[in-house]
Amino acid sequence: MNGTILLEVKATGQIEDYARAQILNYLRCAGGGVGLLLNFGKRAEFKRFVVGDPHNSLPHLSRVTYPKSAALP
Repeated sequence: MNGTILLEVKATGQIEDYARAQILNYLRCAGGGVGLLLNFGKRAEFKRFVVGDPHNSLPHLSRVTYPKSAALP
């Protein structure tokens, strides 16, 4: 396992079906892996999703880095 987890963050009343479908689609497009859907709506909640082999999570993605000009002061 390479330790990569896809995070999807929402702020809705509850976790909706479209959000579940969205994270599953992201995981399929990435070739599988582990994802967490976090929702900070009326109450904090999360769901864990696994597509394919969880020990080979997100092999096609790498860490997102931002240019210094986009960094917050």
